[in-house]
Parts: sequence; structure tokens; C-alpha cells
Amino acid sequence: MPTYRLTQPNLTALLDRVAGDRQVLKSVPVRDTDQYTYRIHRPGEPFEYAGFRASPSLKGVLFPIREKMGTFPAESTEAPELAPVPMVVGAAACDLKALASLDAVFLEQDFVDPFYQQRRDALRVISQDCTDPRPSCACTYLGFKPYPEEGYDLNLSQVEGE
Repeated sequence: MPTYRLTQPNLTALLDRVAGDRQVLKSVPVRDTDQYTYRIHRPGEPFEYAGFRASPSLKGVLFPIREKMGTFPAESTEAPELAPVPMVVGAAACDLKALASLDAVFLEQDFVDPFYQQRRDALRVISQDCTDPRPSCACTYLGFKPYPEEGYDLNLSQVEGE
């Protein structure tokens, strides 16, 4: 797999460009705490590299809290259009392992969930290496590597502050 060097301004420009076409959720620090969460990218706002996994998990991206799945009595035989799926930036290796578990349940069994499949096919993930995993992190407990090995479209590794 090729490796490219991407400076912070170029990463911000990339996210700005993608955000013109779709929503971008990125890992951001929660001020005055030792936590990260996902928030919608704002144009020009730099990506702040997290040293560990953001909370909550990515499950909410693939399973919205509320969504119209159909009507009764049926107005049409067509399935309703699903809400657009954002691109996720800053996902950790454990997030990608969790997505692989969801894939096994919803895509690799006798019944394939068409709503999940549509969202999963549309999901784009820019992952990141964890440079400071916490004692409570899954990679620490379960012996995972703190960097993604698969399941991402692009991975970020912080090198010399870039």
C-alpha cells in the first residue's frame, strides 16, 4: 500500500473538499476533558490528531436513532430513501473491528439487512493510529494492535507532528 506525506493544511483542504459533497464527522477533543468525540467538520477547521479512540462508537452512523423505514398501509412498494451516510475521520482500530463484527451479523448471515448494507457501502472511513491507548481501551485489554490493519479507506499516522 502506498504511503504519502500529508501536511495539516493539506488534510484540512481535503476535508473541506469532501465536506462540499457529503457530511464529514471527525474525531475532536472535548474541551477541558481527556476525551474525544465525533463532530461535524467545519470548513477551515483543522483535524486535531487524537491519541486514542473517540466516543461514542461508529454504530450510530450506521444505525440512526430514528428513521422512516416504511409506511402502513404501504404507500408504495419502494423502500424509502435513507439518510445520507457521512464520511468518518479519526476512527481507531477498535472501531474498525467493531464494524467488522456488525458486518458479520448483518451482511454475512442467511439474511442480509438491506438498510445496513446500503449504509455500509456508502460509508467512507479515514482511520488513525492510536499513539496513546488508554488502559481501558479494547486494544490494551484484548491484545489488538493500536493501529488499523484493514477496514479503512485511508489511514493517518502522525509523523513528526504532521
